[in-house]
Amino acid sequence: MSTIERETEKILPVKDVLEIQDTATLQSVLEDGLTTLYQSVFAGPPYFEKFSDQEVKETFTEILSGKGIIFVFKENGEVISFAAGAPLSSFGPEILKKRFAPEKTFYFAELGVKENRRRQGIGIFMTKLLINSTQEEYPLFKIFCMRTSVDNLPSIGLAKRAGLTVVPDLREFVLQERQDGSIKEDERLFMAMTL
Repeated sequence: MSTIERETEKILPVKDVLEIQDTATLQSVLEDGLTTLYQSVFAGPPYFEKFSDQEVKETFTEILSGKGIIFVFKENGEVISFAAGAPLSSFGPEILKKRFAPEKTFYFAELGVKENRRRQGIGIFMTKLLINSTQEEYPLFKIFCMRTSVDNLPSIGLAKRAGLTVVPDLREFVLQERQDGSIKEDERLFMAMTL
């Protein structure tokens, strides 16, 4: 058991966290509630984004095929949270690849917690679990980074508690379909930490 798992064992029973390592398991977990949870997480504020089942599947498949790490927390058989990332060389925004060495940087691509389970330590647990796993699986990597909405104050606060800081002068605008069917742009900032 890793240090992070021991530190957070009171929050989550580690036995309920599944690391997805193959496409068959990924497909099963997507059908078992990961797709629905992903869609509901990003349907709410500040994103109000709309993702098809296929888009969710493609996102997680791309992360997995890029030698990524995907964790899912299930409680009583229900998917409660997810965290996923991959080496920046295989997955992540192009703007980051210009700022950090892609072959030594891990991109924290996805994090979500079921709405009624937020503010219970699950997000920080999943974040630290992903950081710890990155250090174990990619010991030569130097940077751990992520992107979030400038308006997502809970995400920014959680990342700061995990040790990440805002990358100055690095922003990106993202176009995405919204819940009302419109396509809108929103501003994202980047956060990073040295491993």
